[in-house]
Amino acid sequence: MKKSKAAPPLPFPLPDGVKMLEMVAYYHDGWHYGRLVEQKGHELAVLDGRKPSLKEHKIWVDLTDVKKIEN
Repeated sequence: MKKSKAAPPLPFPLPDGVKMLEMVAYYHDGWHYGRLVEQKGHELAVLDGRKPSLKEHKIWVDLTDVKKIEN
């Protein structure tokens, strides 16, 4: 008998107003700004927006440490 594969877990919903590939505010040793690029479970990868760099530098933060930028 063939075993069925488990379905991949559904991603956690993003906080209100936060969308992938948009600029967000995130907390990592203080509040910073960056572009949200990846999600793995409840962790989000943000590309730091403070310093332009040729090399991508992803910062992983918890889902609760990200919020929409208020104008």
